[in-house]
Amino acid sequence: MASVTLAGINKRFDDVHVVHDLDLAVDDGELVVLVGPSGCGKSTTLRMVAGLEGITSGELRIGDRVVNDLSPRDRDIAMVFQSYALYPHMTVYENMAFGLRIRKMAASEIDSRVQEAAKLLGLSDLLQRRPKALSGGQRQRVAMGRAVVREPAVFLFDEPLSNLDAKLRVAMRLEVARLHKRLGATIMYVTHDQVEAMTLADRIAVMSLGVLQQCASPDEVYRRPTNTFVATFIGSPAMNLFPVTSTTAADGQVTMVGRGIQMTWTSGAEQAMPGELTVGVRPQDLQVVAESDADLHLRVDVLEPLGAETFVYGALEGGADGATGQRDAATQERCASPFIVRLPPDQSVRSGDLLHLKLALPHFFDTQGERLSQFDD
Repeated sequence: MASVTLAGINKRFDDVHVVHDLDLAVDDGELVVLVGPSGCGKSTTLRMVAGLEGITSGELRIGDRVVNDLSPRDRDIAMVFQSYALYPHMTVYENMAFGLRIRKMAASEIDSRVQEAAKLLGLSDLLQRRPKALSGGQRQRVAMGRAVVREPAVFLFDEPLSNLDAKLRVAMRLEVARLHKRLGATIMYVTHDQVEAMTLADRIAVMSLGVLQQCASPDEVYRRPTNTFVATFIGSPAMNLFPVTSTTAADGQVTMVGRGIQMTWTSGAEQAMPGELTVGVRPQDLQVVAESDADLHLRVDVLEPLGAETFVYGALEGGADGATGQRDAATQERCASPFIVRLPPDQSVRSGDLLHLKLALPHFFDTQGERLSQFDD
């Protein structure tokens, strides 16, 4: 296996700047997931690593080699695509062996690698079937097996589970995790599904509009998002954001006021909080309390009962509007999203009710949407 290093990588299609000054290092044996919405540049980045797209500027290393100008076949990578890309007239065995045969590998070595990969992926009983006789999950395992037999330095997965139904996606996530554990493989994995990213990754690289927003462990990205984009993209349902105006007393106690909110918070930092800021809170970090103890007041609009929990959607009500004039447009838009609370299934609530909520574990962001890490509790 080998490491992958992207240093100052840029990609342009004519006047469209798709990837901006990307710096990312994937360690030997690490599984890094590139995640973000459609059009963020994650698949383009993977295709540049594979050699399927040229690099406008920057340096790409696989192991100790600069590979900017190397063809895909010379980069020692194997790619698993969103489409299975299997040859319909070939058996499973032939599909997995084909790449080795065109490299003129010895028949005994081909057979050994195919049999070993088939055993690893639970395909041993399917080797003589053709793709049309396989389920979607089985076809995707064949595509993975075709990559495994190559024994490459780096595996590249480009949204490999997006064509599968929800149940199969869960099963195949486990397959990918087991594959990584058994092979100790270096893997770059692209997805738009943040659940896949959280459950698979050693580190998550979150991208937006071609810019790397944050790269850290799943726990770090979830608990300490670097900005409001990451805060609302990672986590399901998304983090709630709301604008407030704050005043800091001499003893460090901060009073925050906004629409539907009036709360106090003891700051552990030496400096005062900004006068205007954005507060974030996860739906599970809110609790229904008596009105006199509440920080937030939510008018219920829609209920989403899920059996083990109920998600409540509504709008904050009462109080004064938080100042919004200096906030960037993207942060203002995220603040305008419906407010979400996760409640236990036995909590009695109906549409139209006014819920009084106590907030725990707040996240603080400035008016440009950047995290105010100095005020973390």
